[in-house]
Amino acid sequence: MGVRYNIDNEKIEFSDLEQYLSFFKNTLVRNSGSVHEKEIAKRYCNFVRGSETPTDIPLLIPELRYGGIEKKHEYRLDFTIINPYNMSKVGFEISPWSTHGALTGTKSKMQKEINAEALANFEKEMKKLKSYFRKLGITVLVYTDSDLKDHNSIFKTIEDYLIVTNSPKQLEFQSIEDF
Repeated sequence: MGVRYNIDNEKIEFSDLEQYLSFFKNTLVRNSGSVHEKEIAKRYCNFVRGSETPTDIPLLIPELRYGGIEKKHEYRLDFTIINPYNMSKVGFEISPWSTHGALTGTKSKMQKEINAEALANFEKEMKKLKSYFRKLGITVLVYTDSDLKDHNSIFKTIEDYLIVTNSPKQLEFQSIEDF
């Protein structure tokens, strides 16, 4: 005799806004080691709290993984928003140099080797971003170290995608030349 469990019928219901925001912060975002992700999540919660119609605000989906829930994933986005009216998707990638570009062991290498390694890292990161855009139709906005100095400015851009109407919004592309 065993217990049958049907995950398809399970849902989590929230009795109020604060319960949902607590779930968002303490379950979906808390495990992130990124100060930047936590700062964006905090601003999202404040934005939702300040809204006259919080249920009209799309979810700010943290850690969207390409390839599903597999432990080993091809890539992930720090945050994603899906417009419920036109299903357009925009991802937000937080890419500080320390985790996306830093090189180690350069003392024993020639400048040409260092440049080749840096180029390979850059190409790898860009391939991931292009993969997301092409395969999943997600526009990806990238925030690098200079952007990450101002979390309010980053969230202001995110906010533009959180205010949705039933008429499609032209998606914009952010330059990644600083990457």
